[in-house]
Amino acid sequence: MNTMNKFITTEYNKRRQPIMSGGNAATSVGVTVLDDDGPQTGLPRRSRRGISLFGVVLGVALAALVTLGLVSAYQGVVTNTRAQAVLNTMIIMESTVRRTFANRPQFEAGPALQGAAISAVPTNSIQGSGTSRVIVTPWGGNIHIGAGNTPSATAPAGSTPAASNNRFYIVVTGLPEAACETIAAAYLDRPDVIGLDTDGTFAAITAAVDDDFADINTDCDTDDETVGIVFRG
Repeated sequence: MNTMNKFITTEYNKRRQPIMSGGNAATSVGVTVLDDDGPQTGLPRRSRRGISLFGVVLGVALAALVTLGLVSAYQGVVTNTRAQAVLNTMIIMESTVRRTFANRPQFEAGPALQGAAISAVPTNSIQGSGTSRVIVTPWGGNIHIGAGNTPSATAPAGSTPAASNNRFYIVVTGLPEAACETIAAAYLDRPDVIGLDTDGTFAAITAAVDDDFADINTDCDTDDETVGIVFRG
């Protein structure tokens, strides 16, 4: 009986063995005591936290770059789509004036050509009412058509511009840089185009002042550009 009590006492004391000093792991039966700093990975706690923060910052920066690229691409697509819509309107204006004045002695002065064009273009390209109607671009600029070889940035009226028997023009105002380049380039090297100007001064446009690609790239450098085209009648 005494032997049994000693055995029980000895086993009981083993199970109550205190944790060793110094913060090292000590074990009792079935129990593991870990250091206060948690599982070791080879890096101090502060270093591990710094790497995680760097990863977050890097991820945010990459996401911002991707978003910026997507926005830029979207804006490019929108600008190109609008430029094509303006070109379609200009084609309608040109063909309408050619057809309307095909059997007349000359292209009339004043608003006659503009009135003919307004009657043919899509209604969503028209702004205003009555005699104040103008043809507009998606950016809010105007598209005017008139007789002669000197484009006017305002609606033809009265004796400005003068009548012409072999010339008429189309001028587009308020174009962003990319749209200016797209629209102007569409009229390069056309046999029925007398001259093209993108600098906005609009003296009489003739073959001598006809812009080329280099001129277009130089002149279409802001987001408020004007393109003028003079057509052979």
